[in-house]
Amino acid sequence: LTLYPGAIFWTSLVGHGLMYGGKVPADGKEHFGSVPTSLFSLFKLMNGDTGVVKTLTTTIGGQMMFAGFMILSNWAILAILTSVVSDNMIASSQKAAEEEAEAEKAASY
Repeated sequence: LTLYPGAIFWTSLVGHGLMYGGKVPADGKEHFGSVPTSLFSLFKLMNGDTGVVKTLTTTIGGQMMFAGFMILSNWAILAILTSVVSDNMIASSQKAAEEEAEAEKAASY
């Protein structure tokens, strides 16, 4: 969910040079020249490969973009993980409560 809008954003600002006044750095064009390459570069970035943004983080704008993307992408992953764990805990609690109720019912007969 965060990768596709991020890829469009990074392609526009970095790959097309909007962030640099029309002058695109070589690494910027290589990693963010098109939306598919931006998607892959951002996927690599989410997995800890900071080499794709090495030259971009030399400016304050690049550092802010990097930090913003990392915060949003990590928040999204954490939200997904939390929802899966919570759903499994709720299902387990309900199942345990149902089994306990059945055991009490059987014991009362």
